Amino acid sequence: MKNIAFVAARMSSNRLPGKVLKPLVGKPALEHVLANLQNCSNLTGSIVVMPVLSMDDLIEKLAEALGIKAVCGSVHDVLDRFRLVAILTEPDRVIRVTGDEPLIDPEVVII
Repeated sequence: MKNIAFVAARMSSNRLPGKVLKPLVGKPALEHVLANLQNCSNLTGSIVVMPVLSMDDLIEKLAEALGIKAVCGSVHDVLDRFRLVAILTEPDRVIRVTGDEPLIDPEVVII
């Protein structure tokens, strides 16, 4: 069974711009999210799903540095971004995760 976490991340947060890359204990918040997902025994893998904006290039660079694929899509339509990634990856199950959730517990990710 191919279970893939789609991690929604963007730099253009209204309340706290750039929050997914804000440092927490010396690492960007998104890095904590991705590390926790790598420890989830139910997942086949993770993909960072982001808008196609130049400000989000830093997210893509971080993901690539961590060995995680990043895919860009619609700026305003998150569901369309997920649809695009689902077509590319053909998962059996999609697990939606937000990139600003650094305390996600791999033990409670339910498939």
